[in-house]
Amino acid sequence: NNQFDTYPNYFFDYQVHPLIENKFWFSNPSNSTIVYCNEGSGLLEYETNNIGFRKVENQDLKEPIDIILLGDSYAEGACVNNPFDTSSQLSIIRKENVLNLGKGGSGPLYQLALLKEILKYKKDKNISFSKDAKLVWLIFTGNDLQNLAEEKNHFFRKYLFSNYSIDYFENILL
Repeated sequence: NNQFDTYPNYFFDYQVHPLIENKFWFSNPSNSTIVYCNEGSGLLEYETNNIGFRKVENQDLKEPIDIILLGDSYAEGACVNNPFDTSSQLSIIRKENVLNLGKGGSGPLYQLALLKEILKYKKDKNISFSKDAKLVWLIFTGNDLQNLAEEKNHFFRKYLFSNYSIDYFENILL
């Protein structure tokens, strides 16, 4: 047992969840245990960091981030136990500090919006990136074009053309 609360994974679904700009969740609850899925070897559970994303092996958010992993369930590590998820493997093999911003069910505009929100959070000096930080953006052609078609009708499109932000990380960490 740990000090974390436990929640089911939040799967973003455009047909089910209304998109209200100031009430939108990019991440899971912070510092929690997320029950994700079962693909025959038992339920996968993972812990989230203080900004609500899957913790990565050797991750220290107080130190500069070397690699940001962005994408949908493949980036998030759906049904893959630690430390075999992609972000943890990058951290172990490269011996670098990795931030996993993967979110199952998301598409390209959602991911761009999330990246811009984390960069805004960085600008406010709450998280830092190394001088030569890298972005690894995983694209899944099986559904990303469909996600894009759905997302273009929502507030995510505002992130394309301006410095638009809902100050997401500032608001959830109050």
